[in-house]
Amino acid sequence: MFFAGKKSQCQNVSSSDDSISHTHTVSSHSATEGASDFSDDSSVVHMDSEQVAHVRSIMTRSKTRMALMRHHLSNGQRVLHKTRCRISGSFLILGLICSVCVIFEFSRQESLEEMGALHTSKYIDQAVFGILLYFFQISCCCLAPMADDPRLTRWALLQLCLVAMLAAIFLVAPTLLTYLENVERQNFSEGSCELYGREAPTTVCDMKFVQLVLRLVSLGVLTFANLVVTFFQDAGNMQRAMWRIATIFISMELSAILLYTVCVAVEMHLLDPMSMRLIGMVPALILSRMKMVRSKVQILISHILRYRNNRAAAAGIAGLVGNCSISEVMHQAKKRFRSVDFSKLEDRELATNQPSPAVFALSQSVKLGCCDAFVSHSWHDDAPAKWEAMSCWRYRFETKRKRPPQIWLDKCCIDQNDIEADLRCLPIFLSGCSELVVFCGPTYLSRLWCIMELFTFVHIGGKPSDINVIPILRRGHELEDRSAMRQSFLDFDVLNCECFNTSDKEKMLDIIQMAFGDLGKFNESVRGILHAIDWMRTCPREWLSPSSMGSPVPSKSPLSALSSPIPKGSKGFPEVPDDSPIPSIPSPRKRHVARTAPRPDSPASPASPMVGSSPRLPEDSPIPSMPSPKEYQWLN
Repeated sequence: MFFAGKKSQCQNVSSSDDSISHTHTVSSHSATEGASDFSDDSSVVHMDSEQVAHVRSIMTRSKTRMALMRHHLSNGQRVLHKTRCRISGSFLILGLICSVCVIFEFSRQESLEEMGALHTSKYIDQAVFGILLYFFQISCCCLAPMADDPRLTRWALLQLCLVAMLAAIFLVAPTLLTYLENVERQNFSEGSCELYGREAPTTVCDMKFVQLVLRLVSLGVLTFANLVVTFFQDAGNMQRAMWRIATIFISMELSAILLYTVCVAVEMHLLDPMSMRLIGMVPALILSRMKMVRSKVQILISHILRYRNNRAAAAGIAGLVGNCSISEVMHQAKKRFRSVDFSKLEDRELATNQPSPAVFALSQSVKLGCCDAFVSHSWHDDAPAKWEAMSCWRYRFETKRKRPPQIWLDKCCIDQNDIEADLRCLPIFLSGCSELVVFCGPTYLSRLWCIMELFTFVHIGGKPSDINVIPILRRGHELEDRSAMRQSFLDFDVLNCECFNTSDKEKMLDIIQMAFGDLGKFNESVRGILHAIDWMRTCPREWLSPSSMGSPVPSKSPLSALSSPIPKGSKGFPEVPDDSPIPSIPSPRKRHVARTAPRPDSPASPASPMVGSSPRLPEDSPIPSMPSPKEYQWLN
C-alpha cells in the first residue's frame, strides 16, 4: 500500500464502506488534527480491492479486540469489587465485633477496679482486653482496606480514632483522676500508698502515675495522627502512615505497661494484672512491623474467598485501571494513545531510559487500533544488541509491508507530566496495537512492568500467535545470554521482579495478591503464558555475506542501509536449522582448524572443497561454526 505524507494506515481509512468499494479511495477525514499540515494531493490514498479488504480486516479485528477488552475490564471490575467486599468486609465485621467487646470490657474493668483486691478475674480481664483492643481491633482495622482503596482506608483510620477516644475518655482518664484523688486523701509522709489493698512504696505509686500519663499521651497521638492522615490523597501513603502510627502507639503502650509491671514486681513481689495485656500487644507489634506477616494473613483470607484463575486474572487487570470507570478510562486512552514511526528513531534513544521532551515529540496521537506493535523490553538489557534486534525486526516488517512500522515505545509515548494516567490506560494501549513484540534479553523476566505487559496482553483477548518474541543476544556471548534467559524462565518468581519505582512494585504486588490470593498462582499463570507462546524455542538464524546484501554495513546502525532483498542464489554461509541451538562465534584458531580439516565424526564430501569454503556440518552438530562478524552480517 502507498502511504502519502507519512500518515498512518488507519488514519487514512474512511469509515464509509461504500466509498471504499466504489472508488477504492480513502479520504483523510478520520485523520488527527495534525493531518491538516499535509497538502490536498497527499491526503488521498489509492488502493486496490485486496488492499481495501486488508484495511477492513484490520479495522474489524481492532473493533473486536476493543470490545473484548471492554468486556474483560468490566468483568474484572465486578470480580475485583466482590473480592474487596469479601476480604474488607470480613475484616471490618470482625473489627466492629471487637469494638463492641472492647466497650463491654471498659465497663467490666470499672467494676473490677472497685473490687480493689487481686482476683483471677482481673488477670483474665486484662488478657482479653489486650487481645481484643491491641491485636484484633487494630489489626482488623488496618488490614481491611485494599492497597488502592483510599475511601475504606479513611474509614479504618476514623474507626481507630473512635476507639482511641473511647479508651482515653472512659478508661485511662477516669483511672488517672481516681489515682489523683487517692493521692490527695493519703498521707505520703510515711513513704507508702495503697495498691490492690496492700501497702505499696511511693516509687510504685509514682510509676503508676507515669504509666497512666504515657498511655493517655499515646492515645492522643493515635487519635491526632490518624485524623491528619485522613487528609492524604494516595491510598498507599495513607496505609503506610497508618501502620507506622499503629507501631508507635503499641510501642508506647508496651513500654509504659512493661516499666510499671517491672517496678511492681521488684518493689512488691507480685505480678500486676496489666502485664497480661502483653499477650495481645506483642503479636500486634510484630504484625505492624512486618509487611510479610500482614501479606500472609491476607493470603490466608484470600484462599478462603478465592476465585478461579481466569476471574482472578480479570480482577488483576482491572486493578491496574484503578477506581476509574471503564468509560472514563476509555476516554482518557483515546486522547493519550500515541505511536512513533520507527524510521525516526536512532540507537541513542535506546541507550538510556532518561525521559526527553525531544524524544516524546517524535510520537504523535493516533486512533486505537492504528499501531502496528506494542514494544515490550527491559531497559537493563544490552542497548546495542537490543537496537540490532529491533533493526532486524524493522527490516523484515518493511520488506513485508513496504513501509516503516508504527510502534508504541514507552520512552516516546508516555507523557512524563502525567505518568500515572498513561499507566492506568496501559491495558487499552495494549489492545490498541496489532501485536506485542517482546525484545527479550537476560533481564526481561526480572522486570515487573514487562511481566504485567505480557500478562495483560493475553488476558484482554490477545492471542499467543500475536506475540512476537525476539531474543536479545550479544555478539560473541550468544550461549551465555541464552543460558541466562533459560535460567530466568526456570527461576521466575514475581516476588523477585524489580521496578524502577518501589511504590509501583508494592502496588502491583498488592493487586496481584488480592486478585489471585497467592503470588504462586500468578507465577503459574505467567509460566502458562510463556509455554503457550513457546518461550524457549530456538528462533531461526541467518548469517549472510554483506556483499550479497548489495550495500556495506554501517557501524552505527547495522541494518539501516538494508534496502535490497537478499538474492536467492547468494553463496553465503548456509542457514542454521530452526531447531539448532544459538550459534557461537569460534576463535580464529578454531575457525582455521575447521576450514582446513573435516570433523573426525563427519565424512568428507568430495563434491565440496575443504579449503577456502565453509565446511558442511553434520545434522547432529551441537554448535555450528560461524564466520567472523567482520565477514558476515548476522540477522535475527
